[in-house]
Amino acid sequence: MRFVFRTLLVLAATLAVTPSGMAADGDRDVDSASAARMAAAATTFLRSLTPELRARAALPFEDGARQDWHYIPRERLGVAFKVMDETQRHAAQDLLRAALSSTGVNKVEEIMALETVLREIEKRPNSRRDPLAYSIVVFGDPSAGAAAAPWAWKLEGHHLALNFTSVNQRAAVTPAFLGSSPAQIPHGDRAGQRVL
Repeated sequence: MRFVFRTLLVLAATLAVTPSGMAADGDRDVDSASAARMAAAATTFLRSLTPELRARAALPFEDGARQDWHYIPRERLGVAFKVMDETQRHAAQDLLRAALSSTGVNKVEEIMALETVLREIEKRPNSRRDPLAYSIVVFGDPSAGAAAAPWAWKLEGHHLALNFTSVNQRAAVTPAFLGSSPAQIPHGDRAGQRVL
């Protein structure tokens, strides 16, 4: 068990690598160009939403939900992929790509896809296992620019909790959790695959 958690901590530290890289000291800060790309993508994502969905996805920076994170299946604030249309999902994926390296994006997508594997293992087709039951919520205003107050966003779902905060054109991803269940896919087309 200790090995699994150690692996998750190392993986979480490496996922924040964006095309421009991480701070050299490994503090998980993202440079200002990457922070600007993330702000632009978050703004585009919010603008893609209907007024009803935007009201659910955009909360004040001070909202207590920003500090309430978890990786178990539960109801979440924000907008789940399953209620987004294709344009909105594309904007959400662009936000993820602006925040993570291609390796990080792939790990996140693989973790989300494991919900289908769990549904098959549990043999409950109507279970809560849903690869689109992952939600995004934005705190504050990412479109306001560098002089504005801090803003943040998070993506959460089963075995996934990524929290990004941007202050003064610098962004950090913390806390971050990535888990894998099953640890190894037991059967089917992806038998033997280990996501983490």
